[in-house]
Amino acid sequence: MIFFQNPRALDDRAVSDSVRYLDRHTKKVVVLSDYLGNVDRYGKLLENLGVNQAPAIVVIGRSGKASLVEGYVDGP
Repeated sequence: MIFFQNPRALDDRAVSDSVRYLDRHTKKVVVLSDYLGNVDRYGKLLENLGVNQAPAIVVIGRSGKASLVEGYVDGP
């Protein structure tokens, strides 16, 4: 998964805490974090998802298919 964030935003900070927890407590998921401004660097990997707000989490399956969750999400 890739977590795109704006570290100055309060929602992003809350999601960042959850992302760090996931990273520390699972070995089955590779967790990466980056700034929203760097989303263009991911090219074809993310071109069809339309990541345009933070916080945003991109989950990439073993098959290479990616899905997007944008905004603050409360709960599991």
